[in-house]
Amino acid sequence: MAKGRPAGLRLETAVRTQIEFQQSSLDDLLSFEHRARQVWDYVEELDLSELYGRVQTTVSSSGRPAIDPAILVSLWLYATL
Repeated sequence: MAKGRPAGLRLETAVRTQIEFQQSSLDDLLSFEHRARQVWDYVEELDLSELYGRVQTTVSSSGRPAIDPAILVSLWLYATL
């Protein structure tokens, strides 16, 4: 147990001895009829240029790359279904 963590908390903890290896793509994990595919197809048709214009990370900048706005919009829309 980590120092400073009070007893009695219900937490998901790291299971470092668990062995799992999967070689698959997201397409392999979702059925053809899954709603996530419909959401993604819809978002691909949207004009997201205003959102892309707000992204400040570029190829020449340091740091972590920004998350693609299309992914964020897709997650938001999927969460509302």
